Amino acid sequence: MTKKLSKKIELADQIVLDVWDTSRVAAGDRWFVRIEVSGDVSVKKQHFDMTRDTDTSYSEALRLIGPTVRYEYKRERIFVDKKIKDEIFKELVATFEKDTLPYVSRPDFFKKFVLSRYAASCRPIGPQAQSVYT
Repeated sequence: MTKKLSKKIELADQIVLDVWDTSRVAAGDRWFVRIEVSGDVSVKKQHFDMTRDTDTSYSEALRLIGPTVRYEYKRERIFVDKKIKDEIFKELVATFEKDTLPYVSRPDFFKKFVLSRYAASCRPIGPQAQSVYT
């Protein structure tokens, strides 16, 4: 699989989303047409300003999830004729820009994204985890 940068989208807070074409041949003249959008989001102290103890939450987040978290969006179409693969890729990009980009462009999206990654890292897993049904 080759990864080809299609475009860069600059958002607020110096967040840059890279739009990648990661399409590949499936068989013969048939393709898996795939878009991957990704970008690194810095974990900032201001993301934790609504928590009880901002400093502690921020320090704990840095320890658990690191200084950045990765946003990823992936979509694909399978078994696409080679003749229309570029057109299908453009449709996937247009769909992202129409449906998802306005959502991730909201001022509070990446704050909530960082907080959700932090919350997920705090949940116990394995035998120590408490079931919600017990």
